Amino acid sequence: MANMDVEDFIQQNRALAEQVETFRGYWESEKHWEARREFILRNISDYEDPHLDQLVSLSMVWANNVFLGCRYSSVLLEKVKDMAEGVVVEDAPVFKTRDEIMKKQKNERVEYGGDDGGGGGAQTSTQLCSTMAVTLFSYSRLFSW
Repeated sequence: MANMDVEDFIQQNRALAEQVETFRGYWESEKHWEARREFILRNISDYEDPHLDQLVSLSMVWANNVFLGCRYSSVLLEKVKDMAEGVVVEDAPVFKTRDEIMKKQKNERVEYGGDDGGGGGAQTSTQLCSTMAVTLFSYSRLFSW
């Protein structure tokens, strides 16, 4: 459903649209809600009244993944991504996992420590671990636990 399709659907199904509006959280921005509402409207025919809470939960999982970067099991994410097919979110944030950041840092350090003609060669894994430990220790000092 494009934005116009959603508006047309809402005009034709006022009672259903009013029911769906009750699912909006007070914390949701207009952009967040419009995307989640479209997700719900696209899938509401598959979830009759006793299972409507499951649809609302799945819509929150999808929105939390898209807007906040929350991670869930691969099976659950695959399900909600299939359900969200066709829902367009403009300017969605891009999130990197800790593992992606650490891998990038490791690759940068290995490249930096490469052979520059000075005979030093690439850093060993022990040197990398030591460097990372010092970096993590430095970051931990920034926070008072």
